[in-house]
Amino acid sequence: MDQKGAQSAAPDLAPEAIPSDSSNPLGLISSFFSSMLTNGLMTIDLDFDPSRELLVSFSGVQRSSGGYLGTGVGYVTPLDDMEAQKGFILRFTIGTQYRTSNRMAIPVEAVVDAVFPTTSAFSPSFRLGVNIGFDLFP
Repeated sequence: MDQKGAQSAAPDLAPEAIPSDSSNPLGLISSFFSSMLTNGLMTIDLDFDPSRELLVSFSGVQRSSGGYLGTGVGYVTPLDDMEAQKGFILRFTIGTQYRTSNRMAIPVEAVVDAVFPTTSAFSPSFRLGVNIGFDLFP
């Protein structure tokens, strides 16, 4: 006795595997950022110019004994002139550090910011900068 609509085998519902070779740009980008976050550090940068703007960025930083390399995203907002440029930032950082003790280092870094404004009054722009600061370790 045969039932109508009976299937002889269950359908294959397994998801299709994403190729992991270098021809897949999404796999390359996600592996780069995941290695930055798992093997490096996540830093928060706060750049404050009281007469001009406030910039906050989150960066994944890969450190080595001689220096570090990082990429991040952020947002910049004006403090004095609300008509000034504001928008999202893509940040690239390269630098080195001088270890003064086990708990403190003085980093010197060069940053390149790509600013993508949130209004149509401004076009995208690039900034170059040099930062010096203090890193405190537990």
